[in-house]
Amino acid sequence: MGLLLGLGTCASAEEEPATVGLARANNRFGLKLLQGVHEPGKNACVSPASVAQALQMASEGAAGETQAEMQRALGIQGMAIGECNRLLLAELARSKDVTLRTANSVWSSKRSGTLLPGFAEVVQRDFKAEARAADFADPATLDLINGWVGEATEGMIPELIDQIPADAALYLINAVYFKGSWSSRFKTRNTRPAEFTLHDGSKHEVQLMSQTAEFPCFFGGDVSVVQLPYGKSGGASMWIAVPREASGLPELVEELNLKTLYDWSQKVRKQEVDVALPRFRMGCKLTLNDALKALGIELAFDSKRADFRPMAEAGDKLFVSRVLHETVVEVDEEGTKAAAATAVEMKLESLARGIRCDRPFAFVIQEHSTGSILFAGAVYKP
Repeated sequence: MGLLLGLGTCASAEEEPATVGLARANNRFGLKLLQGVHEPGKNACVSPASVAQALQMASEGAAGETQAEMQRALGIQGMAIGECNRLLLAELARSKDVTLRTANSVWSSKRSGTLLPGFAEVVQRDFKAEARAADFADPATLDLINGWVGEATEGMIPELIDQIPADAALYLINAVYFKGSWSSRFKTRNTRPAEFTLHDGSKHEVQLMSQTAEFPCFFGGDVSVVQLPYGKSGGASMWIAVPREASGLPELVEELNLKTLYDWSQKVRKQEVDVALPRFRMGCKLTLNDALKALGIELAFDSKRADFRPMAEAGDKLFVSRVLHETVVEVDEEGTKAAAATAVEMKLESLARGIRCDRPFAFVIQEHSTGSILFAGAVYKP
């Protein structure tokens, strides 16, 4: 529960709280983000670890109020974020009983200019990030970046970025891959078709796995909770919380925070229990701009006021244009596979005013030696 909830602050490389403090900040931020993207009746999933790392990399390249605002929203103000993250990544790499991998990369272009030495050193040292220069105008670059994400997520997220806009200048990307086998596996022969009651009361058929075993659990008036561990020693686990009413999930999500998880950890007792869990695969692909602005990250998205001067040669003109996030979670009788990736896309502030012919327009073709108008027209429907 220490790493899950975070009980300390980032003090020194020798103290465990250095990792726990940052994990706590990431968890708090991630649960708020889940609440921000959640819509009743629709699947929702985020990776707090992935989004937080991507934005923390970006914040290391920010300055002034842009950086301060990002740090406040992420809950990391006052932390030695580089040192804390370096220690947290090392701790996660030693996770027991599960496969857990994280990867980071920064992709710069001619538009952004070369990464500044200070920023490049930080992301490589503290985030283990690969720093690559690429030609964003080359169609092959999209495949290269998505290929990097696909490899880092074992093929679970093959296409994080839909396109590289013509004015894109830089990408900061994080990827997380997780695989864990249940400590007590569900037997395939016990999986049966069953009705699943949806949020609106209608029915949906699922493949329901079941087993009877001892698990930490508790039964409250409004919610029942069970903790399903992974591996021989339970080095990781999945919390399952089932509201009493099918319509009760929105309220549960709205109240989900670190205190909720702590309360669950205090209430659960290991006992024999019948567990029935649907076999499922869910994927969520989100643009997080609005949710992040609602959490307080605004200047980074403002092309006029964003300050990323420490990041790259053109940092004084850089701003965050999109934060793309994708998660995939697969649960079956054997265990769980999950992957997440986050891309912070950055563009340059345009110094020129634009003309977009996205409405009816007129045109004139003129020969200049004589002044003759050769063609003229009004275009209502191109």
